[in-house]
Amino acid sequence: MSATCPTNTHRENNTCIPNIKNCAFQYEATCINCREGFAVADNKCVTNPALCSVQGIDGCATCKPGHVEQDGNCFAAVANCEFQYEEKCVVCKDGMANAGNTCVTNPAFCETNTPEGCISCKPGYSNTNGNCYAGVKNCDYQYEEKCVVCKEGLAVQDNVCVPKPNSCQIEGADGCLVCHPGHALTNGLCVPCAEGCVICSTSECLGCGLGFYLTPAGVCTDASSCGSVNPPTHPPVVPGGIANCKVQSGDSCNECEVGFRQTTAGQCAACPEGCLSCDERYCAACRPGYLFQAHQCVAPANRASQAATIGAVLGGVVALTAVIGVVAFAVRSRKPRMHTELTLVQRNEI
Repeated sequence: MSATCPTNTHRENNTCIPNIKNCAFQYEATCINCREGFAVADNKCVTNPALCSVQGIDGCATCKPGHVEQDGNCFAAVANCEFQYEEKCVVCKDGMANAGNTCVTNPAFCETNTPEGCISCKPGYSNTNGNCYAGVKNCDYQYEEKCVVCKEGLAVQDNVCVPKPNSCQIEGADGCLVCHPGHALTNGLCVPCAEGCVICSTSECLGCGLGFYLTPAGVCTDASSCGSVNPPTHPPVVPGGIANCKVQSGDSCNECEVGFRQTTAGQCAACPEGCLSCDERYCAACRPGYLFQAHQCVAPANRASQAATIGAVLGGVVALTAVIGVVAFAVRSRKPRMHTELTLVQRNEI
């Protein structure tokens, strides 16, 4: 018999016995203790359930924080390791060097080093807890390799500082006061609406964009999914229910759909064109593309027409005022002459 055993086997009593994967101490064909992070189950070493977040068919699918998954098993993560095989780090993150399976600051990136770690890093690198990480351009505050706060006017997107979208329409001292369409105002910040939504609150969509329609659940759905070129703007009427009513109680509607108002009869009546929210007399909010003017929603074209009409009326008033002024001047000019003629007649009579 050969003195050596094949790969993945070991010799016991002159016999080559297969190794049990991830077993730390094995007696003959039985595993006594598994490696750290594993537990014995049916004489196999499987991922310790305490380390697994989502269990799959062939092992753990997702490990808990602080661990990495490989082949259905969970291994303790090596800090600052970019690529890890089982419990060993193969490649450390940028700015780090592998020292005894530990990723430490690469001396080449440290400006001032101490036994406790790096005090200051070289230009282009950021210091976190004595370690140097590749700096994120235009980042004001960085934790390890991730940017937390970008410079003013920039926002973090995929760990890159990019220009902020112009989502705020009116800025206030403590944040945004009015957001552009497609955003909801939350604590002075403009939060993008869901896909397809152009008017929203923090909790629901109030109006959808072109190619989408609003479902009863307040979600904008792709118009092509309903098989109609012109999908309904509002949900279909439920047999026996009140048309365009969102919340109905008995024979009366307590809350109408967006673009409708409650009537005294408990029904829902449509708001004027372009109006998103209204009462019997006034409009409170307009749909995109309409301008809020004197409690009414006016399309830009109509607004221009109104401005032209008002201009024409004002022009007429000015012209009429000028005519009245001329007539008044003529009358005032005529009075002295009449007085003179009357005086002459009186003198002739004398």
